[in-house]
Amino acid sequence: MKKILTCLLIIFASATSSAANCNKENQIHALAMNMYHEARGEGSEAMQLVGEVTLNRTSSKHFPNNICDVVYQARLDSKGNPKRHKCQFSWFCDGRPDKPYDAKSWKLAEAIASGLVNKSISLIGINATHYHTTRVKPYWAKKYNRLGRHGDHIFYQMGNKL
Repeated sequence: MKKILTCLLIIFASATSSAANCNKENQIHALAMNMYHEARGEGSEAMQLVGEVTLNRTSSKHFPNNICDVVYQARLDSKGNPKRHKCQFSWFCDGRPDKPYDAKSWKLAEAIASGLVNKSISLIGINATHYHTTRVKPYWAKKYNRLGRHGDHIFYQMGNKL
């Protein structure tokens, strides 16, 4: 019962938080934030792969259907704030400031995010829905299909389809 309530809270928070607020500008910002925080030290291709995973999730029945809700998906506390270390992407609820501090990497993330959202750059075409760095071993890694590695990231797909 507790798991069901937690899932409903996550779904409710996603459905009420950003469907109306996730305009194109906010989508680009959310995607850029995710790429920046997840892959800023690995260059443009790594950032784009992280971006494509984020987009793949919007097409999956297992995740919210817009970029903002995918990036900011989290378990919430009783006050509606994300619980520490209970987010889909660790940077969002790790307790550290989210404001980008590396201007060059931030500009790169924004450019790639804009290109992905506006479809002005070609996709690399990875069908991954998950990734993690080589420094961690998440419980789910054994359950999903490993697609490959790029730099410090290992990419996976849930089952046979997105």
